[in-house]
Amino acid sequence: MLIEQLEKKKDFTASELQITEYVIGHGMQIMDLTAEQLAEKTYTSKASVIRFCKKLGLKGYREFQNQILYEINALNKAHSALSYSVISADSSLKDIMVTVPFFYENAISKLLARMDESVLKKSLARIRESYLVEIYGIGAASFLAEEAAFKLVSIGIPCTAHTGINKHAMEVNKDLPRKTAILLSMTGGNPYIVSAAKYLKKNGYYLIGIGGESSPALSELCSEYYSTATGEDFVSLEIINSATAMRYVLDVFFAALFAADYNVNIDRAMHIFKTSHFDE
Repeated sequence: MLIEQLEKKKDFTASELQITEYVIGHGMQIMDLTAEQLAEKTYTSKASVIRFCKKLGLKGYREFQNQILYEINALNKAHSALSYSVISADSSLKDIMVTVPFFYENAISKLLARMDESVLKKSLARIRESYLVEIYGIGAASFLAEEAAFKLVSIGIPCTAHTGINKHAMEVNKDLPRKTAILLSMTGGNPYIVSAAKYLKKNGYYLIGIGGESSPALSELCSEYYSTATGEDFVSLEIINSATAMRYVLDVFFAALFAADYNVNIDRAMHIFKTSHFDE
C-alpha cells in the first residue's frame, strides 16, 4: 500500500522526507492542495513533488492524491468494522452479516494495493496466446479452478480444470505450443500442487501461480505469482480471505480477456440471447 511505503520512509531524500511527513500528518487535506501548494507547505518544489510521485510508481500528482484518498477511506472502513470483526459463540446473525463483507473488502483491497499492472499484462498476454490453459486446484481451490475454467471457455479460451496430473492427456498434448498452467494454493506450498507445478514446468508449461505466502515452494516455480496473503488471521476464517483474493485474480483475468475481444464476445452473447429467446 502507498501509505505503508510512506511510513517506511525507505531510501527517501531530505525533500521526500519533508513531503512524506506532511502527507502522513495531514492525510485528507492534500486533496485540496495542488502540487505547487504541497511544495510550498513542505518547503520543496513542484518538481520535487512530481519526482516523488513517480518514484513511488505513480504517473503523477493526481494519481498520488487519488491513491491516498482510496487508502484512507479503506482504512477508515476497516477501523469502523473492527467492532464486528470477531466472530464468537455470542455473535448474532446481524454481526455475521456485517462481518463477512468486511472479509471480502479486506482481502481485495490488500491484494489490489500489491498487484503490478505490468506483471498482469504478461499473464494476460500468455493466457490469450496459449493453445491450452489448465487450472490446477486441490480441495476448496478445486471449485475455484472449475469456476474459472468455465468462464474462460465461455469467451473462447481453451481451458480445463484439474485436481492432479493426467499423464495420458499430457502425452496427447505434448506437441502443442504455448501451454499455460494456472496453479492455485491457499498456502503457496500445497505439496500436490507444488509437485504438479514441477512436472508441468518440466514438460514445457508456462506457470502462473495464485496463492499464499506460507511457503515459497510454488512461487519460486512460477513466472508470475499473485500473493493472496492478507496479513490477518480472523479467528481461523482466513479461508474466506484467501478464496476471495484468489477469485478476484481469476475474475480480473476473465474480465480483462473479455475486454480484449470485446466485440467478438458481445456478438457471441447477443447471438446466444437471440437464439434462446426468439428462435424457439
